Amino acid sequence: MKVSELYDLVSSHLVEAVGPEPDHLPLPPIRPDSRQVRPGEGFLALRGGRVHGAEFIADALTRGARLILTDRISAADRDLARKVGAQIWVLDDPLTAVQDAARTWRGRLGVTVVGITGSVGKTTTKEAVAAVLAERYRVLKSPGNLNTEVGLPLTLLSLGPEHQVAVLEMGMYQAGDIAFLCGIARPQLGVVTAVGPSHLERLGSLEAIANAKAELVEYLPESGVAVLNGDDPDPGAGRKIWLGPAGRCGRHRRTDGGPAGNRPPGAGRWRVPAAPAGAGRPPGTLRRLGRRRRGAGLRA
Repeated sequence: MKVSELYDLVSSHLVEAVGPEPDHLPLPPIRPDSRQVRPGEGFLALRGGRVHGAEFIADALTRGARLILTDRISAADRDLARKVGAQIWVLDDPLTAVQDAARTWRGRLGVTVVGITGSVGKTTTKEAVAAVLAERYRVLKSPGNLNTEVGLPLTLLSLGPEHQVAVLEMGMYQAGDIAFLCGIARPQLGVVTAVGPSHLERLGSLEAIANAKAELVEYLPESGVAVLNGDDPDPGAGRKIWLGPAGRCGRHRRTDGGPAGNRPPGAGRWRVPAAPAGAGRPPGTLRRLGRRRRGAGLRA
């Protein structure tokens, strides 16, 4: 995406534009934290629970930001932006503008999206899946654990025509969050790493957590594929609403993806079951992986 293309996508939210005209250079990374901004990058100034990101516009500009997205601006910030040649776009709702832009941009690109959620192991699994797919495809993956309503759309804005696959981590705070992220990313493949008590204080029960995680599975198209955790008490994590292809993997009981019953001789090695005849992929092994990383490897 170019800077000018993002400008066009957020123009319906635009209140004021300060600085030079949007250029046709590649869009730089946009950070939601001014402390992370590097020279030439962008800053998304959002309202927080205690402070407003707009209070740190000067800090971002001093660090070399060349693009600011905000819903308010001071006279001093306006003058500083003009002095350093940076662009400031004042938007009626910066977060909604970015989310809408990401949704539209993702729709323009014929990319396969893999969504990954779960109570634990999301980031490790995302890294493993991206590494495996990168052997054959050009992959964009969520940087770090940017898996929220802020981080996921910012990641999607980094999609380019060169990418074939996007591997996106999807986090949640409450029920409905994952469904909202799916509405932006539109995944065709979904991975539920595990259902655990990490959100128990907010959702109240493991069943409610499973239902929230299952929002990813529920969103998948009929042609989609779900990868589920066979070690969960309810490994389907929403299997009642999923009628498409599904694979299960686990450590303790024999499931579609093992390794129970599939451990070959030699400590620290776990076999990946053979692909169906004609699939052209031999069985593999996961060497010297810890318990958590074995799970990520199997899901990948």
